[in-house]
Amino acid sequence: MQQGKLEVPGGPEPLPGESFDYFCSRIYVAVGKAYEERKELLDVRKQVLHAIEHGAEPEQGPDYPAIAADLRGRLCRHI
Repeated sequence: MQQGKLEVPGGPEPLPGESFDYFCSRIYVAVGKAYEERKELLDVRKQVLHAIEHGAEPEQGPDYPAIAADLRGRLCRHI
């Protein structure tokens, strides 16, 4: 899969005092903008979502199902 840097207003780390859910919102907006600007990322998104939905553990690279489960747990604690 392709890798690169995501342009996130305010930076790619939580800002001082920023809640985790607000930080995730900033990332969400930046990702949406990246999809608009780089259509080839839509194929990457499709592969990642397929891996998450089917619980596919990769032979190499990120373990997307584990990352998604961790993110879901962190978000649920902040609701």
